[in-house]
Amino acid sequence: NRVYDPDDAPGDWSVNKSCTIYVDLIRSATKILRVKFHGSRGTVGLFSSVGQIPFLQFRFQSLYTIPADVAVMLASIAYDTTEPVAVENRDLKIAGSAFAPPVNDVQIELNNPIIAVTSHNKDHGLDRITLGKRRPMGSMNPELDQETIYPFWTRWQGETQIQLDLSFGSAAGNIVDVLCPKIQFDALNVGEGGELRLYDVPFSINRNSGGDEIKLTFR
Repeated sequence: NRVYDPDDAPGDWSVNKSCTIYVDLIRSATKILRVKFHGSRGTVGLFSSVGQIPFLQFRFQSLYTIPADVAVMLASIAYDTTEPVAVENRDLKIAGSAFAPPVNDVQIELNNPIIAVTSHNKDHGLDRITLGKRRPMGSMNPELDQETIYPFWTRWQGETQIQLDLSFGSAAGNIVDVLCPKIQFDALNVGEGGELRLYDVPFSINRNSGGDEIKLTFR
């Protein structure tokens, strides 16, 4: 069981917010060993392939408190019955709703460098966890098509910034929307997938305003 609480007021984590993570290790029917990780900061990546269950990988680094034994409150335990869905018939659009190409794989990385700040004046020599300068990026492999269908080469040469939208799930409580307001193609590599010609398109993810390079909405 893992839960987290924000250490700061609700807001944009991309501006170096932190959280506290509790990990409960059940040892018996009545007692739990609870580990508290505080001042946690991290990064996230999205990995999605057709026919597979997509996943968000959160990676954190934290300070910790010595674990404590706590009583199990059985009446308060609720088990989530939500089933993840495989990637099919999902919305993936480039440049708003202008283009929805056949794409097999999509990866997005926030790329927050996680830094442990050391200090002579702190117990165990560790002051806090902070974040360095990130460089969000991603990649996708759309089917190669005519330039008149979608101008990949023109967008790349012109360094045009365009919007990328993805949505996973359809039932309320099991939907994740991903928005990158401004992506920019870094290269256009031509490859193959089965009998098809594909583009391998790495891209940079830029901010629109504030720290909104990648926006995740759970609904």
